[in-house]
Amino acid sequence: MMAIVIAIVVGFIFSIAWALAYSLILKQRSILKAIALVSIVLGVSLAMYRLLYAYPGPEWILGFALGAPAGIKLLQKIGPEKPTDEGAIAVLLAGPLILILLLTAIAIL
Repeated sequence: MMAIVIAIVVGFIFSIAWALAYSLILKQRSILKAIALVSIVLGVSLAMYRLLYAYPGPEWILGFALGAPAGIKLLQKIGPEKPTDEGAIAVLLAGPLILILLLTAIAIL
Protein backbone atom coordinates (compact mmCIF):
# COMPACT_ATOMS: atom_id res chain seq x y z
CA MET A 1 0.00 0.00 0.00
CA MET A 2 2.82 2.38 0.86
CA ALA A 3 4.52 1.73 -2.50
CA ILE A 4 1.32 2.72 -4.29
CA VAL A 5 1.12 6.02 -2.41
CA ILE A 6 4.81 6.73 -3.04
CA ALA A 7 4.41 6.06 -6.78
CA ILE A 8 1.41 8.40 -6.99
CA VAL A 9 3.19 11.15 -5.05
CA VAL A 10 6.38 10.84 -7.10
CA GLY A 11 4.40 10.95 -10.36
CA PHE A 12 2.51 14.02 -9.15
CA ILE A 13 5.68 15.83 -8.03
CA PHE A 14 7.42 14.95 -11.30
CA SER A 15 4.58 16.51 -13.32
CA ILE A 16 4.68 19.70 -11.24
CA ALA A 17 8.49 19.92 -11.44
CA TRP A 18 8.39 19.37 -15.21
CA ALA A 19 5.99 22.30 -15.65
CA LEU A 20 8.09 24.55 -13.41
CA ALA A 21 11.25 23.63 -15.30
CA TYR A 22 9.67 24.51 -18.64
CA SER A 23 8.47 27.79 -17.16
CA LEU A 24 12.06 28.55 -16.21
CA ILE A 25 13.36 27.51 -19.65
CA LEU A 26 10.90 29.74 -21.49
CA LYS A 27 12.08 32.76 -19.45
CA GLN A 28 15.79 32.29 -20.22
CA ARG A 29 17.70 34.99 -22.09
CA SER A 30 20.77 32.82 -22.69
CA ILE A 31 20.58 30.09 -25.32
CA LEU A 32 23.25 28.02 -23.54
CA LYS A 33 21.39 28.09 -20.21
CA ALA A 34 18.14 27.22 -21.96
CA ILE A 35 19.71 24.28 -23.81
CA ALA A 36 21.37 23.08 -20.59
CA LEU A 37 18.03 23.20 -18.78
CA VAL A 38 16.30 21.33 -21.63
CA SER A 39 19.03 18.67 -21.42
CA ILE A 40 18.52 18.30 -17.68
CA VAL A 41 14.72 18.11 -17.97
CA LEU A 42 14.88 15.50 -20.74
CA GLY A 43 17.56 13.51 -18.89
CA VAL A 44 15.46 13.42 -15.73
CA SER A 45 12.40 12.48 -17.81
CA LEU A 46 14.24 9.52 -19.32
CA ALA A 47 15.46 8.45 -15.88
CA MET A 48 11.89 8.68 -14.62
CA TYR A 49 10.63 6.52 -17.49
CA ARG A 50 13.30 3.94 -16.74
CA LEU A 51 12.02 3.88 -13.17
CA LEU A 52 8.50 3.54 -14.50
CA TYR A 53 9.45 0.42 -16.47
CA ALA A 54 11.44 -1.02 -13.57
CA TYR A 55 8.40 -0.78 -11.29
CA PRO A 56 5.35 -1.10 -13.55
CA GLY A 57 1.89 -0.33 -12.34
CA PRO A 58 -0.99 2.05 -12.87
CA GLU A 59 0.02 4.14 -9.86
CA TRP A 60 2.59 6.10 -11.88
CA ILE A 61 0.03 6.96 -14.53
CA LEU A 62 -2.40 8.08 -11.84
CA GLY A 63 0.28 10.35 -10.34
CA PHE A 64 1.13 11.82 -13.75
CA ALA A 65 -2.55 12.27 -14.59
CA LEU A 66 -3.24 14.07 -11.32
CA GLY A 67 -0.13 16.22 -11.62
CA ALA A 68 -0.56 17.23 -15.27
CA PRO A 69 -3.56 19.57 -14.81
CA ALA A 70 -1.96 21.10 -11.73
CA GLY A 71 1.32 21.55 -13.63
CA ILE A 72 -0.42 23.17 -16.59
CA LYS A 73 -2.33 25.52 -14.29
CA LEU A 74 0.94 26.41 -12.54
CA LEU A 75 2.66 26.95 -15.89
CA GLN A 76 -0.10 29.33 -16.96
CA LYS A 77 0.17 31.22 -13.67
CA ILE A 78 3.97 31.38 -13.28
CA GLY A 79 5.13 31.01 -16.88
CA PRO A 80 5.87 33.93 -19.14
CA GLU A 81 3.13 35.53 -21.23
CA LYS A 82 5.37 35.13 -24.28
CA PRO A 83 8.50 32.95 -24.30
CA THR A 84 11.85 34.51 -25.08
CA ASP A 85 13.37 33.70 -28.46
CA GLU A 86 16.18 31.78 -26.76
CA GLY A 87 13.77 29.69 -24.70
CA ALA A 88 11.63 28.92 -27.73
CA ILE A 89 14.68 27.87 -29.76
CA ALA A 90 15.88 25.63 -26.95
CA VAL A 91 12.51 23.94 -26.51
CA LEU A 92 11.40 23.64 -30.13
CA LEU A 93 14.65 23.17 -32.05
CA ALA A 94 17.30 21.93 -29.64
CA GLY A 95 14.91 19.86 -27.50
CA PRO A 96 14.18 17.15 -30.08
CA LEU A 97 17.87 16.91 -31.02
CA ILE A 98 18.87 16.54 -27.38
CA LEU A 99 16.19 13.88 -26.88
CA ILE A 100 17.49 11.93 -29.89
CA LEU A 101 21.04 12.12 -28.53
CA LEU A 102 19.95 10.95 -25.08
CA LEU A 103 17.90 8.08 -26.51
CA THR A 104 20.82 7.03 -28.70
CA ALA A 105 23.17 7.11 -25.71
CA ILE A 106 20.75 4.96 -23.70
CA ALA A 107 20.37 2.48 -26.58
CA ILE A 108 24.15 2.14 -26.88
CA LEU A 109 24.57 1.59 -23.14
